[in-house]
Amino acid sequence: MKFNVKVKKREEGAKIEQFVREAMNVEDLVGQLQTEGYFVLSVQESGSKKQTFTQQERENAADQSKKKVTKFSEITLFETVKGSDLLSFFIQLIALLKAGVPILRSLGIIEKGIKKGLLKKVLQGAIEKISQGFSLSRALAQYPKVFPPFWFGLIQAGEASGSLPEVLTEIKNYQESSERFKSKLTSAMVYPVILICFCIGALSIFMVKVIPTFEKVFQSFGRNRKLPEVTQLVLDSSRFMQSHFILIVLVIVFFIMAYAYFNRRRESKRWIDSFKLQIPVVSTFITEVAIVRFARGLGTMVRAGTPIIQALEIASTLVGTVPIEDRVERAKESVKKGSGVAMALEKEGAFPVFVTQLISVGEESGQLDRFLEVIANFFEERVNATIQRLSVIIEPMVILFMGVIVGTLVISMFLPLIEISTGGL
Repeated sequence: MKFNVKVKKREEGAKIEQFVREAMNVEDLVGQLQTEGYFVLSVQESGSKKQTFTQQERENAADQSKKKVTKFSEITLFETVKGSDLLSFFIQLIALLKAGVPILRSLGIIEKGIKKGLLKKVLQGAIEKISQGFSLSRALAQYPKVFPPFWFGLIQAGEASGSLPEVLTEIKNYQESSERFKSKLTSAMVYPVILICFCIGALSIFMVKVIPTFEKVFQSFGRNRKLPEVTQLVLDSSRFMQSHFILIVLVIVFFIMAYAYFNRRRESKRWIDSFKLQIPVVSTFITEVAIVRFARGLGTMVRAGTPIIQALEIASTLVGTVPIEDRVERAKESVKKGSGVAMALEKEGAFPVFVTQLISVGEESGQLDRFLEVIANFFEERVNATIQRLSVIIEPMVILFMGVIVGTLVISMFLPLIEISTGGL
């Protein structure tokens, strides 16, 4: 089929172009034009008076899309997309684009392969917007709760330069590294948390169910008999837990929810993160994790051709620690005034001297992205080593602590029985 198209290049000062193009259907045509870097103004089948896309129609469609996105964003509060699913999405998209399949059809193929879930809904929305003339970056930008915001600039740069598959490959590599790193951090924390929760649960059952049984035995001795102080303390604690058990649970839940709430607010999170950075071992661990995230994100953007100011601004949001993010933001302002990246970061004390010196070498040699990757890999190994050491230390410490607590409880319960048998009570 032949179509009369009206397009404009995605660059300032570009003129509107009109020509005839053959394609199987409108979707394929729009995908081809957008891959070539055009913004589609209108498409009309040759010999037909009906215009498939008009500027007014696209503006109306954009307004409708905004309404749908607002409604859709309410759903994303309760639904999430796994990092592994995003990784799978990019792997498929890269393969299809490299095979020459238009972007619109590529998204359609991937969407049909997903049975259900949030990602399927997102792709359906993205396909609709691209059909209306949106670029891939603009379409995905409608879903910042699903796709990390710093991806949009990278994809936009890839669209403008005609190297979208290469940029998507960089994003895919970044996502693979991030998921691997995140998985190690999560797995390192899961076992200690489960162990601690199990121990707390066991202690609670012991205090609420087992201790009262001993109390009945002690009462049979007579009220005039004085129990050892440690035994009396345990019995009083048991009575308090029995009578206020629900209140205790509610207080614990309240503090957990309060921490989660304040940790999402920037000002309160700044205070929480500042406190963490004052703890010797924790401070080192948090800083090294921030370095890995910053270096890997910045390196990915530099390789994709993102301007350094924009790259620093986006990379600052990846570190996950507000005080360090503030320092990177201040360093970005210095870079705007002409300072080098390494010098600005060192001046603000954002990262250790070792990091800033490697960045300086990267700037001087014109291989900043390569040295940032070296930094990310080096500190990722350090973080992994720290995780291994903590895993080895935490487990015996928790077991030892629980052994002391349980041992104290058991001794406190049997101490009166021992004293009675020896004639002490």
